[in-house]
Amino acid sequence: IEQVLVNLIQNAIDSMADELPARRVLLLGTHAGEGDSWVHIEVVDRGCGIPFENQARIFEEFFTTKPEGSGFGLAISKNIVDTHGGRLEARPNPGGGMIFELVLPIQKGS
Repeated sequence: IEQVLVNLIQNAIDSMADELPARRVLLLGTHAGEGDSWVHIEVVDRGCGIPFENQARIFEEFFTTKPEGSGFGLAISKNIVDTHGGRLEARPNPGGGMIFELVLPIQKGS
């Protein structure tokens, strides 16, 4: 899960490289949801975003929108999240950029 968060944060930072410094905003948020049995973690940026026509493919292996990208980061991240019984979703940020939401089941201790 740490690797997923590192990847999402690094992607957000990369997406804002060409933005003016005052416009570079990266927000991380968490909240419990769905009867307190899930934790939601959001990585929100105001970067370049992902073109609409590419949004359905961003979790595919070998697909990338970065000139130097391998196309593995989001695919591996989604696989990790799926293995933990969660989900990884992406949607455009209304303020520009993207919102990646990681949703994981909460495991309560005994």
